[in-house]
Amino acid sequence: MRQYVTALAGAALLALACGGGDQGPRTAEGGGDGQRVYPDLDGMEYDVTLTVADSIGMELGDSNYVFGQPATADFTPEGDIAVLDMQLFEVRIFDGEGEFLRSFGRQGSGPGEFQMASMLDVAPNGEIVICDAMGQKLVHFGPDGEYRDALEGFFPAPPVMIDALDSAVVGIQPAFEQTEDGILSGMALRRWENEVTPVVTYHQDLKPFDPENMMTDMMEDMMVFETAPDGRVFRSSIGSSRFVLVGYEPDGTEFLRVEEGIEPVPKTEEEIQEEIDLMRTRMIQGGAPPEMTEGYQPQPNRPSVASLLMDDQGQLWVQLGTTETPTFFVLDQSGQRRFIAGLDYGGDASNWTFSDMQGGRMLAVDINPEIYPKVYILEVEE
Repeated sequence: MRQYVTALAGAALLALACGGGDQGPRTAEGGGDGQRVYPDLDGMEYDVTLTVADSIGMELGDSNYVFGQPATADFTPEGDIAVLDMQLFEVRIFDGEGEFLRSFGRQGSGPGEFQMASMLDVAPNGEIVICDAMGQKLVHFGPDGEYRDALEGFFPAPPVMIDALDSAVVGIQPAFEQTEDGILSGMALRRWENEVTPVVTYHQDLKPFDPENMMTDMMEDMMVFETAPDGRVFRSSIGSSRFVLVGYEPDGTEFLRVEEGIEPVPKTEEEIQEEIDLMRTRMIQGGAPPEMTEGYQPQPNRPSVASLLMDDQGQLWVQLGTTETPTFFVLDQSGQRRFIAGLDYGGDASNWTFSDMQGGRMLAVDINPEIYPKVYILEVEE
């Protein structure tokens, strides 16, 4: 589930809220056997296609299908679809065919309520966990939407992106450290087990804190990640000139590292302006004063990676950030490339974020639609 455009929205909300084995890791430059892992864009062909099987959402009509601003969608263990609507402060559950089943959640600061819901994830046992950036907590619901508890007291902020396991949560959290030379800041990938103190920090990169460039620096530090059911964690940077994929055992031991240099792909002026507008819109929707949105300057190049997902076979679907058409290169957990998949769709999918996979299906959310928001149900076709 972990998408670049979603990271933009998450970082904006965060800024507001902040106001393995004995052999050692396998390290590969270019895949280790001469094959490049990151695809060459010239002449790239798809081995597998993704097609739109159905969608959820309508412009007018039944209110159960009219979204305000869906942030993310996730499959439940039964194959239902949970959608977090950050504008309407609720979660809606649909069956696998897109039929509405129930909803829960509301705005507020009491039990089972959230003030700024930025992300949702469903654990393997069906528990639903929601990030509440403004409320400084992770809110836990049962599979039927019944409130269970909340993990509160994160400092300086709760994680902005999460993967929920049965007894733990892995997520990206802002990090600060006071030194003799000043304050260092950045983003950290961590694991929590029923308390706000992390039990593992998988990755952390801190640099001098610059309040005037906080938003820009925050996006430079962002990453995407995915967690396997066995607790293994994979992360990738979203840098524009180098592809990096790192795998960790649950305890933080690094077992995989793949690094390759790539040719940067510049963003168009339209893409840069759209990114600025999207960031501004998300922050203002979250209650930030307009002047707080003025300093954000997007990176000039497209990210190397846009999202990181895992299928039922444990394969990693790494979305290229450098292509206009959503494209994935699929790796096994040793870092070897298996095939390339691409979206076969006649419309504009440039603002889709891909959030979960299950049983040959994938979910995507159009977070910046021209007409009205939808959740797309995709099928993998070989």
